[in-house]
Amino acid sequence: MNNMKYTRIINNIPTITYSEDFIENNNVEGWVFAPHYTGTFLYPKWNGENYYESATQSDFDRIHQEKIKEYNTNQYQELSPTDWYFTRFIETGVEVPEEIKNERNAIRIKYDLLKNS
Repeated sequence: MNNMKYTRIINNIPTITYSEDFIENNNVEGWVFAPHYTGTFLYPKWNGENYYESATQSDFDRIHQEKIKEYNTNQYQELSPTDWYFTRFIETGVEVPEEIKNERNAIRIKYDLLKNS
């Protein structure tokens, strides 16, 4: 049994990966295969010899903006449980514990680093 794998190409786009045994034992006439795709391209394509990235700068920008929105949502969700400390401080003057301030600052730093990476 052979363990080689190949990726089926449809309209220059890698789709499903098949074993060499599957290809040999099934009717795949007219199918186009390329070496097994293991890359990390956003929108991979096959040019007959190599895989290449077909994403445009606007694709990358859109994905980046989606990630920023996701990070903002996650940051909000992590900060929300301690918001009441600050409401209490504004309304009553009771100090916010340093531990809470430090925890919130760490959350902000974490997401600032993620957003800028």
